[in-house]
Amino acid sequence: MLSLELWTKNSQGERTYQGTYRRTWKTMRGLENFRQKVMDYNGYTLEDFKIKGEESRKDNTKAVGTLKVGDVLHSVYGYDMILNSYYEVVKVSPSGKTVQIRPLRKNYDGSPNDIAGCTVYPDVTSENRFAGKPDSHRVLVDNDGEPYVKISTYEYAHPMDMKEAVYGSMEDHND
Repeated sequence: MLSLELWTKNSQGERTYQGTYRRTWKTMRGLENFRQKVMDYNGYTLEDFKIKGEESRKDNTKAVGTLKVGDVLHSVYGYDMILNSYYEVVKVSPSGKTVQIRPLRKNYDGSPNDIAGCTVYPDVTSENRFAGKPDSHRVLVDNDGEPYVKISTYEYAHPMDMKEAVYGSMEDHND
């Protein structure tokens, strides 16, 4: 984290420490924006500031090479309803940080409108298994070091173990 100290010249022309701003920054860009506003408003110069600390950026290198073409991703979302989505990785960038995924069709065992819901399985074997066009997403890493893909503000897809896909997932469209 970065912090910003303020030093000003006293009457003898020596620099004296005035204090440290309470706020901290992760990147130089944020700190520079703040420093420029303070300089414009208060008339300070660049020499009046000292930067302490180091930049801290998210390390996405753990995600490199973790998803492969053919991997199936699974997301579960909903508040009152339980909705499942399945995606297949169709292309991985050379760096491994970005993947193209396509939504998969679902097979239902029962009706999702029943009171108890139903079991849903990803369609991974049929020729017309895709339900949409490829879409590029950044591969992210959770706190446990597992890769995931952010589909939207409310939906995150994690790699699915195909041994677990045999048992299906609960889906309920009733709220």
